[in-house]
Amino acid sequence: MGFRSDSAGGGDEGTDDLPGDRGCLQGVLGVPLGLVYLPAAYLCLLLLRADPGPDDVRLRDDMEVQAYAAMGFAFAGLLLSVLPVYLRTISRWWYAVPVVLGSAAWLRTAAPL
Repeated sequence: MGFRSDSAGGGDEGTDDLPGDRGCLQGVLGVPLGLVYLPAAYLCLLLLRADPGPDDVRLRDDMEVQAYAAMGFAFAGLLLSVLPVYLRTISRWWYAVPVVLGSAAWLRTAAPL
């Protein structure tokens, strides 16, 4: 009924102390991360599709606000993913998502077009 505490079981569970239902737990913990990364991805998509004219100062200001909001959502997701329950459960690629989204938002506003 309980879990084995010795390493003589021969399982491929690694060195962590999580049960075999790790895949289900990853799915459950991935939902809040997905809900945080979804607005950041949408804002990045809007930023990448925007085409401001040379004298369109208002659109550039709006794009800057969108970029800061996208970076804020990405940073919130990164902070959420460093909680202890997430550190033991989720895979490493979840840390690439906020870095890519934040970098895309920052580069879009930093590069003058």
